[in-house]
Amino acid sequence: MTGYLVKAQNLSQAWEEGLRLIWDQGDFVGDQRGSDTMELLSLMTVIPYGKINLPKLYPHKERALKDYREQLCHPDLSTGFIYTYGNRTQAWGHEAGTPVNQIDYAIKQLRESPSSRRAVASTWLPTFDCMRSEVPCMMVVQFILRHSDLTLDVFFRSHDFYGAYPANVYGLFGLLEMVADKLYAKPKEICAISASAHVYDWDWPLWARVLGEEELPPVCV
Repeated sequence: MTGYLVKAQNLSQAWEEGLRLIWDQGDFVGDQRGSDTMELLSLMTVIPYGKINLPKLYPHKERALKDYREQLCHPDLSTGFIYTYGNRTQAWGHEAGTPVNQIDYAIKQLRESPSSRRAVASTWLPTFDCMRSEVPCMMVVQFILRHSDLTLDVFFRSHDFYGAYPANVYGLFGLLEMVADKLYAKPKEICAISASAHVYDWDWPLWARVLGEEELPPVCV
């Protein structure tokens, strides 16, 4: 079965309800790299814009998430990674010497036509990523402006829901704020679609703790 929806009031609720769905409805899957995972297909989470409340049991602290948000909102590659989401969305194609700032393009589209459906930025670079083992998990973002409210839709081909989801959303709220400010719009919400929402085996004991479970699901033992 595929297709699950979580409409949450905040980030913590979205994370915990998504983790619960993976626990209750997920399947055991060995991935391409040989890691064991519990996986749920086609999970959509919707979170309204507002004060970010980080989950109490999330392993990464807010200082690290602020750094991640800064990285996502700028094209700089000084971190030493092969790519960052900020670099791919705001300097796409720099590997070929022809960088494109897709976020500026999205803003331009919405300024010229507020109902535009072309305010899109892609992270996938076929001429580069088809040759690499390290490739983006977040594939595309789209900004939709309606009645001065700005929504950010995002698609993940692969989503480490325990380890990465809160950091991803925290950073994406920063991107939503940045674009909304330039459009004099009001940030409304983030809608994230995770084609494969999963939890890696090394996080299973911590995952159980978040959900208040004393034992792992039988398939994880």
